[in-house]
Amino acid sequence: MNIGVHVVNARPWATAESIVSLGTGAEALGFDSLWVSDQVVIPSELSASFTYGTTGTYDIEANQNFFEALSVLGYLAGRTTRVKLGTSVLVLPYRQPLVVAKQWATLDALSGGRTILGVGAGFMREQFEVLGMDTFDRRGAATDDAIRIFRAAWAPGAEVSFTGELYRFPPVRFLPKPVRAGGPPIWVGGNGRRSIRRAAELGDGWHAVRIGVNELRVGVAMLHELLDRNGRQPSEVIHRSAG
Repeated sequence: MNIGVHVVNARPWATAESIVSLGTGAEALGFDSLWVSDQVVIPSELSASFTYGTTGTYDIEANQNFFEALSVLGYLAGRTTRVKLGTSVLVLPYRQPLVVAKQWATLDALSGGRTILGVGAGFMREQFEVLGMDTFDRRGAATDDAIRIFRAAWAPGAEVSFTGELYRFPPVRFLPKPVRAGGPPIWVGGNGRRSIRRAAELGDGWHAVRIGVNELRVGVAMLHELLDRNGRQPSEVIHRSAG
């Protein structure tokens, strides 16, 4: 069993010192991986129809002071030597996917191939709107396209092109590549059927979050069923639960 540590990169008390202390301390204690969360902006108000998790609420004040995820991982990459570095999870549809592919390939190359890219589709319409992205209502398709772009960009060969449902671009040069051939593992976050479907079809792992044992068992059974439908073996897609 591999055990990772969530390096808290948000909350009022998060600082550069707390982040590096948690990260280097976890590596020294023998933990296997470090994980950071991702939000670019937190809306001052959320729509009345918004629900989040089991409580139905999102603590706006407590989630201010959010250090940007890729910058934090770059910082930790330079202060550690062994632990894996991952996102739990990076919101893909409010980012330009080819830029993310470049950022993550760079992080992976500079860290010696220590990254695990956890991805999600997002859940706050207000974030997409303020960032100038019109993909909220199509965020599932945008996430699928982004994962396929990463696979294409990280494949061997300097030239890459893509035609998908939302994104397309002509042949361009994409270097450097990640350390591992084909790129680092991509773990799909989310507990619902759509997320599990995405993990079974496109992912290297299913990244469940804040989930009970019984719900996890149901999710794993669903994952195995969908893997079989996609002609894949359970050994190809691991599942991990984050508290």
